[in-house]
Amino acid sequence: MGKAVAYDRLILRADKINKLPTKIECMAEAGMLIKTLNFKEVKDFGGGIIRPSVIETDSPFCIRVIKQSCSSPTSNREISRTTTIGLM
Repeated sequence: MGKAVAYDRLILRADKINKLPTKIECMAEAGMLIKTLNFKEVKDFGGGIIRPSVIETDSPFCIRVIKQSCSSPTSNREISRTTTIGLM
């Protein structure tokens, strides 16, 4: 009986100079992209620990809803916009 794994293949992209991950693509056995992890905003946490402080996850199977809000400089009212992106 084979071992159960979450992903059949991981493709790691890294910053060679700083030796930090920038992106990991998680693939199924058939080569289909399941999930992408993007590593951003590298910070110095002290004690010699320097690493990305933000990890964004993206998947072609999820619906992503983005809500943006801001105040209008001319009318002092809130402007809101919702965008739905993705496939299910």
